[in-house]
Amino acid sequence: MKKLQTSRRIKERAAALFCAVAACAILISGCGKQQNKNAESKNELPDFKYTALDGKEYSQKEIEKGPAVAGFLVSWCAPCAGELLALQEIRDEFGKNRLPVLVFSYEDVSKFSHLVDSLKIDIPILQADSSLFTAMHIDAIPTRILLYDGSEIRRMVGAPSFEETAFRDEIRDKLGIPKKRNDSTDAATKK
Repeated sequence: MKKLQTSRRIKERAAALFCAVAACAILISGCGKQQNKNAESKNELPDFKYTALDGKEYSQKEIEKGPAVAGFLVSWCAPCAGELLALQEIRDEFGKNRLPVLVFSYEDVSKFSHLVDSLKIDIPILQADSSLFTAMHIDAIPTRILLYDGSEIRRMVGAPSFEETAFRDEIRDKLGIPKKRNDSTDAATKK
């Protein structure tokens, strides 16, 4: 009897360890395959009209002129929570009137309520159908796309990464804002 209980405990601990390792792997890599790339082919955001979590309707017209950012997320993906924060930071840094930021999910957007409240997110989260994900070639989440005049010019896939600076620099370029200077570069230049 004691051997059976010990064997059961070992199995439970092994299962818990496996779950912890799997969760860490997902956090590190994102909820899909990792690929950071500049858009080589021009994916164009198709016409859409979706309702956001706050009840407002949004369409392609809101982001068809100039730069805009589209995020593709789901509520159950741990790296997506980090991406949601990064998208909010981008929106706060560049201003919602200068740089529209929209988040698309194939889930019922009410599933984001807890994240929106706890992380103090105020960017629109829209429930999209699978045709938008297919048209934009979204095969992993989270995915962030920088659009210019409705066409993709840069893509980041996976949790926020080393590509973050290049992504924000490209936004600055499209908005006509000088790139931020790196303090370590300034210090090296002064020597």
